[in-house]
Amino acid sequence: MPTVDRLCETTEDDVEDNLENHDTFGTYPVTLVIEPAGNSVSVQAVYDHHIVPDCQMKRLLQQRSHIMKWVNRRDNARVGDIVGLCPQDQAQLQMWNSQRAPENIQRCVHDLFSELSRSQPDATAVRSWDGELFYSELEVLSNGFAVQLMEDGY
Repeated sequence: MPTVDRLCETTEDDVEDNLENHDTFGTYPVTLVIEPAGNSVSVQAVYDHHIVPDCQMKRLLQQRSHIMKWVNRRDNARVGDIVGLCPQDQAQLQMWNSQRAPENIQRCVHDLFSELSRSQPDATAVRSWDGELFYSELEVLSNGFAVQLMEDGY
C-alpha cells in the first residue's frame, strides 16, 4: 500500500492493491481505511462493488492519490488552488476529444425507437433495479404518451 512518503510515486499497481471488494458489507458503501505506519500512513479502500463499480473506485483512488501528491509538493497550499483533474482523467478526456465526432444523423429519436421495436421487439430497451422494459412495450408506452401530449396541446 502506498504511504504518504510514496504518494508522489503511486503507480497503477498501488491503486489496484488498494481495492478491497466486499460482497457482504456494513453501513457504508465506501470506507477508506487510513492507518498510521511510523511516519507515514497506509490507505485502503473497502467498498461494495454492487454500489460502486470497480472502475469508479479505481478512479476515486487515483483522484485521492493525485490530490495528496499535489498537496505534498506545495508548502502553504490552499484548498482553492488544488488542481483536481488527475493525469488519468486528463488522458481520458484528451482521448475522447481527439476522436472525430460521429456523423450527424437526421432522424428523430422516436423514429429510431420505432425501428428497434419492429426489428427486435423482445430485446431489452430499459433495465433498472426493479425490472426491465422491452422495445415492444416501450413503443406502446411512448406512443400513448405522445397521443396524450398532443391531446393536451403540447
